[in-house]
Amino acid sequence: MASSQAQQVTKQGLERSRLSLVIHNVNTQIDDKDIEKIIMSKIGKPLPKIESGNIYVVNGRTLRKIFLNFKQEAKLNELMKSRPIKYGNEELIISRHNPKNIPLSGIITCALLLKISKTLDDYGLEKKLAESDINKYFGKFDKVIYCQWLNEYEAILQFNSYDIVDQIILSDISHVINGINVHIEKTREIQKKNMIEIAQHPYCIHVTNIPNDVTSEELSSIFDVPVAHIVLQPGCQLNQHLVSNDQLNSEAWIKLIGNEKQTRDLAIKISNKNLRDFEIHCDVIPEPFYMFELCREFEKGLCRFSSKDCHYKHITCDEPDNCKKKDCHCGHSRKRQITSNRQTQNCKKNLYRVRISNLPSTTTEEQLKTRLNISDAQTSNIILPKDRNRNALIVAYFICQPSEKYLRSKIHQWHNSQYSANVSNKIKCQIEINGDLYDWDDKTDIIEKWIRNQNVSSMRITTHNNKTNRTKYPPWYPGEKESSSTLSHSEQLNSNDPKCIDWNMETSTEKNLLKSNTSKLVGIKEFPAEWRPAKEILSKDPMGIGITYSLINRRNSEIKATIKIYSNDYEQSLIRSFAQHQQTVLKEIEGLNGVPKIIDANVNNTKNNTPWIIMGNVEGVTLHDFIPTTSIDLHNALIITLKLLHTVKQINRRNVIHRNINPHNIIIDTSSIKENNQNQSSFENINLVLIDFDLAYIDQQTNEHNQKMGGMFYSDSIDLINPLKCKKPQSNQIFYRVPQIEKRSMINHIVKNEQDDNLCRSSTIDTSHIGAILFWLITKSYPRESRDIDKKAPHEKNHHIRIIEEELTRASGVWKGKEKRHPLEQHLYLIFDRAFANPDKQWPIEELEYQLELTLQLTKKTNEEEEEEYSLPSMSFKNEQKESLSNIPILTIGSSLQLALFIDSIKRQVEQYYDTLHWSNSEINEWSIKGQQVKHHDILHFQKQQYKTSLEIEWNAIINDKKKLDMNIKTKVNQNTVIDLPLGVWQQYNTDNINNDIRKNVLIELKNLVDVLYYKKNILSV
Repeated sequence: MASSQAQQVTKQGLERSRLSLVIHNVNTQIDDKDIEKIIMSKIGKPLPKIESGNIYVVNGRTLRKIFLNFKQEAKLNELMKSRPIKYGNEELIISRHNPKNIPLSGIITCALLLKISKTLDDYGLEKKLAESDINKYFGKFDKVIYCQWLNEYEAILQFNSYDIVDQIILSDISHVINGINVHIEKTREIQKKNMIEIAQHPYCIHVTNIPNDVTSEELSSIFDVPVAHIVLQPGCQLNQHLVSNDQLNSEAWIKLIGNEKQTRDLAIKISNKNLRDFEIHCDVIPEPFYMFELCREFEKGLCRFSSKDCHYKHITCDEPDNCKKKDCHCGHSRKRQITSNRQTQNCKKNLYRVRISNLPSTTTEEQLKTRLNISDAQTSNIILPKDRNRNALIVAYFICQPSEKYLRSKIHQWHNSQYSANVSNKIKCQIEINGDLYDWDDKTDIIEKWIRNQNVSSMRITTHNNKTNRTKYPPWYPGEKESSSTLSHSEQLNSNDPKCIDWNMETSTEKNLLKSNTSKLVGIKEFPAEWRPAKEILSKDPMGIGITYSLINRRNSEIKATIKIYSNDYEQSLIRSFAQHQQTVLKEIEGLNGVPKIIDANVNNTKNNTPWIIMGNVEGVTLHDFIPTTSIDLHNALIITLKLLHTVKQINRRNVIHRNINPHNIIIDTSSIKENNQNQSSFENINLVLIDFDLAYIDQQTNEHNQKMGGMFYSDSIDLINPLKCKKPQSNQIFYRVPQIEKRSMINHIVKNEQDDNLCRSSTIDTSHIGAILFWLITKSYPRESRDIDKKAPHEKNHHIRIIEEELTRASGVWKGKEKRHPLEQHLYLIFDRAFANPDKQWPIEELEYQLELTLQLTKKTNEEEEEEYSLPSMSFKNEQKESLSNIPILTIGSSLQLALFIDSIKRQVEQYYDTLHWSNSEINEWSIKGQQVKHHDILHFQKQQYKTSLEIEWNAIINDKKKLDMNIKTKVNQNTVIDLPLGVWQQYNTDNINNDIRKNVLIELKNLVDVLYYKKNILSV
């Protein structure tokens, strides 16, 4: 930060500079009268005073600067808006004059460096600036294109125009945003972490759950992006062959879409569309890169190309001058003393390749090299098939390529270009991840037909092969049985696409056969006469068990119902068992809110008919379909999750565990969503219905039902991930595989015991799914599994952390000083920590309910009276030993004693600040100190109006091996329920600022706790 004297001088200079412009690098042959004529043509009179700067020489040209001094700022701005200015064919650069004592004053740049001062509030807490605060403040000058954080106190803003940077500089060199001083300077954006490259394309879409033989041209048609912007990792169906890294399913990365918002919007738009009966899944992730893509010369600070022009990626190291990591291959400066070690890359692993198809069967290596202008050194990387059919098209590969950017430029040249003047074939290309296996079958004709017929259904690309031209598979695919691939296009639409079912049947034809969601048929005569099917699909079970539709009463169209039609593509005895089981479960939970009411069913019919169950009317849309159309913040995400929990809690009380909660079987009644006073959607009174109880577990089931089902729903014999015993579903079809199932599956491969078998019947399966739903509502990403290959939980992944942090900032930004930001973060991460933890750490439903309510309470916008209660004053405390400390062991010394005194002083502050809270004097009041750990038990009495309660409080504080203070409070609200109030882990906990932070968080936590209890009006007992 500049000194006060320099600051004053700079401000005086700013006042003078605001009325001056500079024309840069003006040839001395251009005289002042020529400049006057140019300005006159732009803004008319009065003209500014023209002054000439010193003459200098650049590349043999004598140049000077011309200074224009205005009397009216409006005229100055008018000239700047009329840029560019020209003398003949020469364009002259004009900018606002900057005082000399401003860094880089004469430089033209679109980047602004922010230096944020460390600022404490009145209570000793450090204030933080959110990126949204910065964007909003500087947005009054112009839109911020990108904000890049260099560290906690420095950031670079990128603008579209250098004039915006000059305007900001001349307004003041020091700005105040939310009470925090921010010093600004010009900066050279190219020198800072490849900012432009990152700003343009920081994110991509990771596409999964797609056919193994998908092509980039198919994806290009769906996502409306060039083929060259897609990287594909082809999958295969295992038979006798191994695949690198156990890769089974195809994956793709859609790149160069735009900024983060554009990327997310496209992902939401495309996600869940169907591609050849696969429901596409899209995740927005930071664009990945491999070590071999990083520029070797940029690593040493020697690359002569810009990041835009170099074939390799330029990513700057965090410590370009002093990096000591020998395995770091990011960009460094020439000052760096250490040289990184690079191992020679094995071309058979990783790297990129190009699949080139639609080639004549006579194509030779030399012909392809010449046609594609491939260098002699790369000839060995051209791979052609050994066995060829003279009458068929062939495929070639261009392998072992380290630069995706180079290949992208080649794809733009090669793809859809004519093979030669004599051969009209258009070459087809796609970038792939290098692998050990090759697909030599050319599918060009088939793919082109798919794309041409995409308009038949906006939700899918449908194959329409006949028997002589059916989909080809790589040689390692097992032979396919005759299936729907032999059907005509119209037959496939009717038989495979539930959205294309012809429900519009006249009464005379309703006795005919009604096509279901599968290729088999359902006789309409099976339906009760009083019902007719409506057009809408309510829900499609991702497990493939069945599809739920709406029904309409024939006599009174105002009376509606719901029907689930079970699939008959699988073993009928198994499907009928699921239907019979759901019927039993629905009867068990009959009368509860938020679940369907059973009306009729044919599940006990011994004939070989498709099972169905008719239930009471369920109106709305699935949560899966609702969320992409609605803006859901953290507050509303918590409301929806709590509504779901309350429904599940009722079900659990009937000894039923759902075990399959996912966004597809939660139905949102959109009519229950109202607008609040700010014309925003209010979810306070939202209604939801939980459906699909086919995999539910009923505790204390009747022997009769258990025997009828063969015990399959009450033992470990049912596979909750693959219940249909069909080919194993792809991992991307799974919303969340709870750890109880993972643990049970692992155990079954080793040794079975009754305790572990009970995992699949645990009620915590439902609370695990509830936590997963909350995670999905916030991040819009399926959690899929509790731990990935790197042992990270879903909320511990970097791209998810960023989204969660942004939501926390938005949620806490409504309070002055953001006092609730830390407690809110602690509770939300605690919810996820246990929701994605091992089975023994999972949430009991009562405890999860309290955590969600505490978190929700922290997101509520407080009124003025409540806000005063949360605006806690800064207080100083003397470590006076109170009566309650008389029970501390005498032998305690050092930091543990100080920690105990600290806890006791916080307790005194609680009583000082809240007249509704009081600690016990003669009741339970115990201290336990072991090493660096302090535990303390006491009773907290709360009284507000007629409501009274007493809470057993346990303080737990420990100084860990890293010399950090880990502190929490637990309170027992009944014999079975303990509420955890996480205070977090604190570094430098012995400083006054941190002490005040901890005090403040304890006060907020206890205030929030009693508020929740008061609003629930529970009668609590110790």
